[in-house]
Amino acid sequence: MVLVSSPRRSVASNTEIGRPAPVAPSRSHHARRRDQPMSSFHETTITGDCPISVRDYGGAGAPMLLLHGALRNLEDWSPYPDLLGKGSRLVAMDFRNHGRSGEGPWTWDAVLDDVGRVIDIMGLDAPVLVGHSLGGMVAALYAVRRGGVSGVINMDGYGSGRPEQYVGIAPDVASEYLRTSLDAAISSWPDGSLEPETITAIVTAQATQAAAYGLPVSREVTALARSLRSDDHGRPTLSMSRDRLSEMMQVLTSLDWMDIFARVDVPFLLHRCEDTAGIEGETLEMMTAYNQGLRRDLNDLNRVSDTVTVRFLAENHGYNLIDPEARATEIREFLSLD
Repeated sequence: MVLVSSPRRSVASNTEIGRPAPVAPSRSHHARRRDQPMSSFHETTITGDCPISVRDYGGAGAPMLLLHGALRNLEDWSPYPDLLGKGSRLVAMDFRNHGRSGEGPWTWDAVLDDVGRVIDIMGLDAPVLVGHSLGGMVAALYAVRRGGVSGVINMDGYGSGRPEQYVGIAPDVASEYLRTSLDAAISSWPDGSLEPETITAIVTAQATQAAAYGLPVSREVTALARSLRSDDHGRPTLSMSRDRLSEMMQVLTSLDWMDIFARVDVPFLLHRCEDTAGIEGETLEMMTAYNQGLRRDLNDLNRVSDTVTVRFLAENHGYNLIDPEARATEIREFLSLD
């Protein structure tokens, strides 16, 4: 079992499948000298009912909040500060039940409150929200329900879709496939304390997967370590419990995301990754059908919205990790940072 999700994904896991210090940050820590490299950072925890871990890269330009995907954490953004640094004020956060943030119920109000606390306490005035997968969905929802942002970038965050989006597949067949796939993903998620051999297997699988995709193994293992914590007896567990994972996935399917995207009223870039290489059998059939339906719906949205820009990419879901230089260039161009 790989702790953090693979750059590839199944249809049902389209959103992907250390105790925090009890000190709230002051607003003074983000005043970083211009000659300091953006890769230096200050990490802190914003206290509350659910403590939220934050990494502040500083910078004196336009504020940007970076939101990771499901079952990942803020380490995914570690290559980006030096790539986005010029003209940007960068902050990344761990969602609740992820990374070094605390444990708590996954409801939309709670998650949006977490994002709002980070924006407020870190002094981010009308930030651009940049999110991969789950993070892109949260970014769009925050823009619609809370506002106060100047732009949204959604990097391939669409969830597993609705049955009617699976072109050529009977809705009842698509619905049953999504249900059984989701149930299997949740039931296979490691729960409770982890035995040493389980941790060894996870680390080995993660390193092998990273090497296969040409990712820095050390970075992926660091991200993996961030998703481990200790229980009350000092035994290692995952940041995300099986119950919280089930809760999160059910909440993700509760919204019509195309309706949410249509209501974003600030500049909004949506990437859709359509690569299906390496996917076979029934999963390939379902993914191909979903790609067709999502392309149709995104093209419709692009035609009627004054704020939306949609780009279809021949990339897989882990494109933010595989080629951060290209992704950073796309972000900079969209935001006119050059």
